[in-house]
Amino acid sequence: MLAATYSVKRDVVTKKPVLDEFGRLELVLDTNGRPQLETAGPTDNGTTQTGADLARPLRRYIGLIDSMRQIQLTLGNGPLGGPGDD
Repeated sequence: MLAATYSVKRDVVTKKPVLDEFGRLELVLDTNGRPQLETAGPTDNGTTQTGADLARPLRRYIGLIDSMRQIQLTLGNGPLGGPGDD
């Protein structure tokens, strides 16, 4: 979802996204250090979507994950990777 929304660095030969040492996608940044939205990409139904079309669903997904973690913390399950996780 992130690679469809923002421009990511890609390997010259394989065209696969480049990952950093933590396994995160490396984004292409503009002169202000902000990630650049992807210009357009194909979809399963033959249409194209831009990064701007996908930015809102990505923000909503991130918000959903954040709220789920907050609820889990409030209910006493603790954060991910806490002492109960083995």
